[in-house]
Amino acid sequence: PSAPTGRRVLTTLDALATMTVNPARLDGSASWRGSLRPGVVGDLVVLGGAWPDDDDPDALLDLSVDLTLIGGQVAHSRAV
Repeated sequence: PSAPTGRRVLTTLDALATMTVNPARLDGSASWRGSLRPGVVGDLVVLGGAWPDDDDPDALLDLSVDLTLIGGQVAHSRAV
């Protein structure tokens, strides 16, 4: 998509990839981290709220962090 100024912008899914699978690809660790699939370490963040449309990527900032798992252990849980 293009921003109103004509600049190229990231989709919300592209923005997610910049924080997950892309760094793992760049540092050579994609075989064991960066995505959720069998055999890959899986720290996980569960976001609350509706995934925003690509025309409003700033809405990503409005999502709540409902649950965080690190090394298979709950590191954060928001009471619902």
